[in-house]
Amino acid sequence: MRSLALWTLAAAGAFFITASAFLLLATVGSEPSELRITPSPDPESPSPALELSISEERLGELEAEENQPLEVTVINRSGEPLSDVNLSLRVSSEDTATTEARYYRASVEHLPPGEEAEVRFELNLSPFGTRGTLDNPRKIIEVQASTPAGATAVATAILTI
Repeated sequence: MRSLALWTLAAAGAFFITASAFLLLATVGSEPSELRITPSPDPESPSPALELSISEERLGELEAEENQPLEVTVINRSGEPLSDVNLSLRVSSEDTATTEARYYRASVEHLPPGEEAEVRFELNLSPFGTRGTLDNPRKIIEVQASTPAGATAVATAILTI
C-alpha cells in the first residue's frame, strides 16, 4: 500500500513539473504577434529609389471594356539617373477560382533624378472567358517596376466594374 501511495505521489509530482514547464514555455513566447511581424524602421535605410502612382480619378473612370487607357506615373526618388525601368502590369480577378490574367509590359529607357515619366497602358477590362465562383468579381490591377540596378516598386488597385 505504501508503494502505491509513493507511486501516485511521484506521478502527480511529475505531472505538475511537466505542466509548469509547458506554462513557462508558453509565457516566454507570448509577445503580441504584431510586434514580431512588423519590422522596426531602420533610420539608416534609404528611401525607395522608385515610386509608382496611379490616378484614383482615372481608375474610377475605367469600364469593363477593351481598350481602356490607364496612365501610370513612374517617379525617380533617387539622386542618380535610372535606366531601363521595366514595368509589368497584371489584370486578374479577385475570384481565386479564376486563374486567367492579362499581362502588359512597358519600359522607360532613361529617368533623371527627381523626374517622373507617364507610361500609358491600353487595358482589356472585359470579363474573363472563364467564370469563377463569384457573381461579380472585382478586378485587381498590379503594377511592378524594376531596374537592372535592383530598384523596385509595386502599386495595386482593386476595381469594382
